[in-house]
Amino acid sequence: MKKITCQERDDLHPENMDVLSSCTDLDGTYHSYPYMETTWGYGDKGIVKDIRHPGDRWSDVDRLPCEHYLLEEQ
Repeated sequence: MKKITCQERDDLHPENMDVLSSCTDLDGTYHSYPYMETTWGYGDKGIVKDIRHPGDRWSDVDRLPCEHYLLEEQ
């Protein structure tokens, strides 16, 4: 798994891929803080993972910068 920039992530066009797994924990029930994770890919092959660290439910500002990871070399 290799960390990539937001632009590198956007260049992969994950919006054209399938959502293979996701976790949305806005209340922090499972992570102790708000957390969102989405794995994108085709079939059962994960290509890219997005992680967001949102602020509280009433905030439009994330607590931390987003993270993106390339799961497999293209």
